Amino acid sequence: MNSGALYYVERAVVFFAVVFIGLTLLGQGLRAQLALKVGTSGLDFGQQVEQTATAADAATKELDARISKLADDLEKDLSTVKTSLKKTTTLANATAKRIATHEQQEQHSTPGGSGATIGNDA
Repeated sequence: MNSGALYYVERAVVFFAVVFIGLTLLGQGLRAQLALKVGTSGLDFGQQVEQTATAADAATKELDARISKLADDLEKDLSTVKTSLKKTTTLANATAKRIATHEQQEQHSTPGGSGATIGNDA
């Protein structure tokens, strides 16, 4: 071959390679997979990216499950606190009524209604 024909063959090979790589990148881009590396060994679309995305999805699901469990536990604890508060309030009200009733009974049973005095005033 003469050098003019070889020159055109080399240009055709380079043109084919550039078109092939361009179409490959375009096709992968349309499928939402972009090449991570373009080198002499070819195109690397990175299966690691897919594995990382899968692992991230799994971790997200696990965290969602943990958050849901914590929210349920918090609801149970809150319900327990509300129940305890109601019982304490009821007990405090009953105790206050008993004290008031007892004080009224003491005022009626002592002469003058002031109650008994302690110690000598004289």
